[in-house]
Formats: sequence, structure tokens, C-alpha cells
Amino acid sequence: MDSVHNFRDMGGQRTEDGLLVRRGMLYRSGSLADASDADLRRLSALGIRTICDLRTHQERSNHPDRVPRHAGIRTLHLPVKVDRHDESGLLPRLLWLLFGKARQLDYGELARESYREYVTDFRPQFSTVIKLAAEGHNLPMLVHCTAGKDRTGFASALIQLALGVPREAVLEDYLRSNDHLDDFMDGMVNKLRFASAFGLSREKLLPLFEARQDYLEAAFDQIRRDYGTVSDYLRDGLGFLDEDRRRLRRLLLEEG
Repeated sequence: MDSVHNFRDMGGQRTEDGLLVRRGMLYRSGSLADASDADLRRLSALGIRTICDLRTHQERSNHPDRVPRHAGIRTLHLPVKVDRHDESGLLPRLLWLLFGKARQLDYGELARESYREYVTDFRPQFSTVIKLAAEGHNLPMLVHCTAGKDRTGFASALIQLALGVPREAVLEDYLRSNDHLDDFMDGMVNKLRFASAFGLSREKLLPLFEARQDYLEAAFDQIRRDYGTVSDYLRDGLGFLDEDRRRLRRLLLEEG
């Protein structure tokens, strides 16, 4: 994509039982607000039927998605706004980060706490995403937030784990966001150059813009504490039942 950050196919991974996640069925990305006309043509050619937008109301209002017109795409708004760290309203929030006690915060710990909140506070949103993926009429489907790394990264990880992709491969795929966000990160760091005048270095702020293994591990740890296993979380936390999982696997896995 020309102007859509972190756009990629979720397919191509191998499950623990040797099947492959089908390509061309599930996609993930950052915001579509800056999608070029060429990007819109590509989205249309992919045949996407459903878009799950995990951004907040403010994000959507400030930066509305551009989607192909007359393509019959259904967009569902499933807002995920954590209390401590997210991508929404980032620049205004810098006043909070630059002054007072916030200057002493560990931004990495803020991110880890956000991932724990995904597990505890946003079950309806993530339940809806994975259930939509298990219904053939919603596919192909795109899941996105602002950068496509945190909220989208957690949603993608849940789908991959439900399909039986090994945890190590899920973590590896999650970290691939760092290879697709150079432009996004450079742009944000440039906007934050004035922060150095207040003693906040680029290194101090990087945890806000990177995908890090310990972030997703924090979510897994919360799942272990609250539910035991990911399968238990899917069933008891998200209401994603065994028959839903079997249907998801029928739709999205193939021999290969």
C-alpha cells in the first residue's frame, strides 16, 4: 500500500497440526485515513467485505477512513481506548507526558498495562472481531487501528492462536509490525522533536511507537492469571465456543 501503514495478510503461517492459514481472507493494517486512490483500488481488488475499526470515536472523527466507494464494504466500529497508553490523541496527550509527574513514567510499563487491559476490559470488542472472522460472509476481512500494532496486534494474535498457530510464530508475526512502521515512527518522532527541550529523548519515547515482545507477553500473562489458558479465555472470556473455533478453522485453514 502507498499510504496505509502496516498493511499485511494474516495468512501463510503453519499451525501446530501442519495446516496453513489461508491467504487473502484476513488482513490487518493501520488507519485508512490517508489511503491513496491507488490504495483504494487495491482494497477493492482484494474483495474486502468487512472492516473492523478498533480506533476510538475521537480517532475516527479526526481521521475518517477512506474506503472504496460502491464496494459494499461493511465497517464495524469497535472502540478500544485504554486508560494509560494508546495511539489516540497522542500529540495532545504530550502535555501530560511532558510536565509534572508524568515525566518520570516508564512508558514501557504503560504499554504493558494497556495490553493487560485488552484482556480484562475489552472482551466484547475482541470477541466480536474473532466471531466475525468465523463467519464466511464477512470474509475477506480487515482489522485495523491507528498504527496497526497494539490493538490490531492483540486481535490478530487471538485469531492466530484460535487457529492453532504456535505461540512462538504468533509473537514473531506480532513483532513484524516494527518492519512496517518506519515511516509512521519517523513521522511521529519528527512531530515530537520539541520534546527533547523538556528532557524527553527519542529513546524515552520509543516504547510508545514500537511493538515489543513483553507487551504481548503481558496480555498472555493476564490471560493465565484470569483464565488459565488461551482456550479458556476464548471460551469463557470471549464466548468463542468450540463450534465457533471449528468453523474458524474450516474457513481459514488449508492443506499445504
